[in-house]
Amino acid sequence: MKHRPFLMIAFVFSIGIALEYYRVVPIAGWLAAQGILLAVYFLTRRKMNRLTAALLILNFLPLGAVYTHSYQALKSDHIKRAALFYYGETVQAEGIVVSDVQKRESFYGKKTTLTLALKRIKGRWGWEDKSGKILVNIFRDTEADYGDQLRLEGKLHRPFEFSSGKRFSYKEYLSRRGILFILSVKKIGLVEKIESPLPRDLRALSLKTRRHFQKIISENFSENEAKIMTIMLLGQGPPIPAPIQDLFLKTGTVHVLAISGFNMGIVAAVIFLFLRIVPIGRRWQIVVTVLLLSFYAFLTGGRPPVVRAAIMSTVFLLSYIFERQSDALNSLGLSGFLIFLVNPLNIFDVGFQLSFISVVAIIQFSPVLMELFSRAAEKFFRIDLAEHKPLFWIAQSLGVSVVAWVGVAGLIAYYFFVVTPVTVLANLLVVPLSSVLVVLGLGLLVIGTVVPFLTFAFAACIKFVL
Repeated sequence: MKHRPFLMIAFVFSIGIALEYYRVVPIAGWLAAQGILLAVYFLTRRKMNRLTAALLILNFLPLGAVYTHSYQALKSDHIKRAALFYYGETVQAEGIVVSDVQKRESFYGKKTTLTLALKRIKGRWGWEDKSGKILVNIFRDTEADYGDQLRLEGKLHRPFEFSSGKRFSYKEYLSRRGILFILSVKKIGLVEKIESPLPRDLRALSLKTRRHFQKIISENFSENEAKIMTIMLLGQGPPIPAPIQDLFLKTGTVHVLAISGFNMGIVAAVIFLFLRIVPIGRRWQIVVTVLLLSFYAFLTGGRPPVVRAAIMSTVFLLSYIFERQSDALNSLGLSGFLIFLVNPLNIFDVGFQLSFISVVAIIQFSPVLMELFSRAAEKFFRIDLAEHKPLFWIAQSLGVSVVAWVGVAGLIAYYFFVVTPVTVLANLLVVPLSSVLVVLGLGLLVIGTVVPFLTFAFAACIKFVL
């Protein structure tokens, strides 16, 4: 608790989130517990000891529950409170686009998908002001953008569950993002753009930058190559074909297709090395690196694994400015706590769980495994691993791969019904090649923005590695 307070806070806070989500204790009970714990703490705070510190940390248990209850509370005009009256009818909805606009193929041809923040809805009783977010599926190619105010006509329904045999629930996935209903707009359905203001916030800038980068990638690669590079560099894009994704899943290397600490570490290193040639002080180099990493997290969608990696990288870099030694587990706890503050239901996100558990396993157990490797090499082969860099690198890579796989093997088996011990060996080849792809990909995006006619050189190298 003394050296890693954020780790304890995040752990206790997460328990409160889970207990409230499953309604183990009524909210009145949590409020009473919060009041009692705070009263006891303030009465004993002058005698600072382990008990007082434990009470302070324990306060975050009911706090997590109360915060989750408040986060899930719906406004009086929320669409959920009146959605029953609109079922089976064609309705009109007005709202603002608050997400990137995705276009993809479906059974019915082109489909445009976006998230709409409702302002009002029209049924048989006319227009009524409503709030809440809905997912909109327009079954045709539609021009829309973040910040547009649209009027749509379609049918409102709850999300479907596509497979009852899977642990993943699409309905719960949307619900944890505040989306409880879907509006389906037919090919001939009304889609009218009422107003198109030019949003000037960071989200709008990140979406504009992402589309620019997607264009660079699509212009230089084949369809499947472009899909893989878009996912690896930007975190979101068209879905990779099922056979290719299945190969990554069965070999336990699907993590390279998701933006995580692995990618963020490479991005941070590339940015920092580039800034070394810029004539600015070391502190400004660190500050600029942190700012660019934060923007990259926005650019890739701000998903929990990305935010976790960005916060841990930021804490590590800022430790040089404040001349303090960073603690990886404490940084991990801080990032988890901040992610819970943004959305406490992120704790149920599969990517969040896999990301955090794998990092804990690597931090805690890879040094132990390296020590065992070193002793075995010295005992059986009379070799000091520290003096043989290639062998040391192989042993370190193998150790990280083993502990990461062991750490998440149970979750992978639970969610995806597959056990992948081959991942230990596959990662020895795939991870280094993925590192090369990320570095080359970043070079492609920069060169494609500054001097587009030179992108062919980076594209040729990337094609070879792919």
